[in-house]
Amino acid sequence: MSTAAPARRMMLLGVLALFPLAPGCTYSESGAFYSNDSHTYVSTTWRPWTVTLVDTRTGEAVWSADVPVGQQLNVRFRHGGGPSAMLPDMMDWGLMDEGTWYGHRDNRLPVPGRDARLLRATLRAVPELPGAVLTSAPVEPDEILETVPDGAAPDEMMMQMEQPSEDEPEPTDEPMDEAPIDLPD
Repeated sequence: MSTAAPARRMMLLGVLALFPLAPGCTYSESGAFYSNDSHTYVSTTWRPWTVTLVDTRTGEAVWSADVPVGQQLNVRFRHGGGPSAMLPDMMDWGLMDEGTWYGHRDNRLPVPGRDARLLRATLRAVPELPGAVLTSAPVEPDEILETVPDGAAPDEMMMQMEQPSEDEPEPTDEPMDEAPIDLPD
């Protein structure tokens, strides 16, 4: 019997011994298989997430993140460690590529206690393409809208728009003489 076989067996037993701990530190939408106050949101083209943390005492949004398509957000709350009685807990969070099972949550934020916070996940409009820029302002000016000259009041602009141009005939109430139109039978 070779000495490599027992070494492989010991390594396999070591990996299997650590396996029950692995689900607790993984990031998946199904969770860690036990209650560790960790949440993962994976954004896809047809399911882009915006996650907001709300202080339920005031209704104020404390924190919000638009999860880009193709990435996932992992949030974990830790009891204690906050700076005050109003914000007694800490929230660790991180954005990472979709499907990441292990990683660091590099961001930290003091948050309200577990009885005074709500993590609200909402879906954005679909479909959203990967790499889309999340903004509420148009990227280019709308061609339909006209710009208002500096110093012009909106009433002056409306009066200018109501005036017929020199190229257009003045509207009249008199009937127009028109030749009859011959239609084919």
